[in-house]
Amino acid sequence: ENASSQISELNIYKYNVDSDMTLTSQLGVRGVPTIKGFKEGKEVFNRVGIMQTNEIINLSKQLING
Repeated sequence: ENASSQISELNIYKYNVDSDMTLTSQLGVRGVPTIKGFKEGKEVFNRVGIMQTNEIINLSKQLING
């Protein structure tokens, strides 16, 4: 199941880290997959490794609700 289909108040982006190494470095991506959460332009969550759909949904709800 796709987590983005369940969360309408959130923008989810997929980024190919090999496409722009400068941006990859600026974002501090050191491993793949990396999931980052941003709120009001500031990074508030960072996890390297696979997350289950329910974990992503719960994280998304936390980001939306504060």
